[in-house]
Amino acid sequence: MASFKVFAVCVVVFAVLINETDACPGLFGGGGGGCGCMMAPPPPPCGGGCGRKKREVLEQQVKTFDSNPCPQASWKAVMDPNLGSDATSTAYAVQGALTKAYEAKFFVTCVNVADKAKPETVFVANGEGYCSYGNDKIWCEALAILG
Repeated sequence: MASFKVFAVCVVVFAVLINETDACPGLFGGGGGGCGCMMAPPPPPCGGGCGRKKREVLEQQVKTFDSNPCPQASWKAVMDPNLGSDATSTAYAVQGALTKAYEAKFFVTCVNVADKAKPETVFVANGEGYCSYGNDKIWCEALAILG
């Protein structure tokens, strides 16, 4: 019985070697450069070539002494057509438009500029993932949520 198990193991090993030899013709030195069978490189992740290319959320900045209320100039083009007359609906519209345009998450807050009863908002940032933009009725702050 033990010799049958050894025989069965030998047959399985031989079958595997035959299969590998067919899959990799250079495995035992024949047919090619002596390198044997190399593993194929993994396919590229879908960030590089699969489907639609995502636009970059952040533009590179050149720091100057002057303050820039919107370092992400391309965001203005997305925000501008979504500025309405109501702060709440404008915030939702701006957030939805930015999310759709950049496939990223955003925090957006807006205030009615003409409403003197509401306190002035103060926004401070030390990065570039934001844009303060508005018109004579509505002012919005948009921040990219990265990570």
